[in-house]
Amino acid sequence: MVVYRLSVLSQSGPCSSSIEHQGLSADARVFVQESKAANTTRAYTADLKAFSHWCRQSGASPLPAPPSLLANYVAALATKGRKVSTIERAVAAISQAHIRAGYPSPRADETFRGVMKGIRRRLGVRPEKKTPVLAGDLRALIAATENGVKGTRDRALLALGFAGALRRSELVGLNIKDLNFTMDGVIVTVRRSKTDPDGAGVDIGIPHGQHPDSCPVRLTRAWLSTLDSLDGPLFRSVSRHGTIGIRRMSGRTVASLVKSLAPKAGLQPAAVGAHSLRSGFATSAVRAGHPEHLIMRHTRHKSVMVFRGYVATSTLFTENPAAGVGL
Repeated sequence: MVVYRLSVLSQSGPCSSSIEHQGLSADARVFVQESKAANTTRAYTADLKAFSHWCRQSGASPLPAPPSLLANYVAALATKGRKVSTIERAVAAISQAHIRAGYPSPRADETFRGVMKGIRRRLGVRPEKKTPVLAGDLRALIAATENGVKGTRDRALLALGFAGALRRSELVGLNIKDLNFTMDGVIVTVRRSKTDPDGAGVDIGIPHGQHPDSCPVRLTRAWLSTLDSLDGPLFRSVSRHGTIGIRRMSGRTVASLVKSLAPKAGLQPAAVGAHSLRSGFATSAVRAGHPEHLIMRHTRHKSVMVFRGYVATSTLFTENPAAGVGL
């Protein structure tokens, strides 16, 4: 039997050499690769390489993989403490690799499905949510930033990320041309997002803040004033010497920034991340009494249930029937 290495198949994206691509032009193949978000492609590629490596160590062929082999693999991942969501993503990548190479997906097997059901029951499927960074927390984070060019960038990034309820991919994906300053504030155009993979785009209005030191409009203008050119990425790398680069910041850098400033703001680094800005805005807006539908329009949530999952803890005590039963 010929042993196919999934890591080879995923060199230019998941299963780029699959039979589905036969007969396609070079341009058509490019569009196939763009059918998935870059983050998804990177994650699937890493998942395929990890599975291929595990198979080689086990002396097995990764493609095609019998259901029992995939069942043993996910069991090994679960034993190592991987999250259910991480395991399911790996299964999806491996399944697509098989289908696109002309093989049946091993995850359709009943025995494998039983193993996955057992993993879900043991590990649970409740996601680990980051602690929301509320408005007061945000001001503390901003106050903890350093002086100089990097601090100017970081303050703008934190304030704009919070006020726009931006995902970290949306935040670092902004270009300077996506900002339109008006008398009322700044209109931010998010051209592509998790819930808008086709790039229809949406405009978000961000008004002036009540506090000058944390006003997203003022802080964003301050950052723009440090740039030599008003073209290209909005948030860029800054060296330790204060030199502004031309490369776009990564989403991981945003998460690292929030975590590094957390202790100075009285927050636990492990409990917060880049997503804390988005969830913090939603929670702060609910506590401020803004209508749910207006907050969802601003955060671009399409599912009421998903949105309420963001702010569930914000009303545990303010809207709690146990508070008025005479205890």
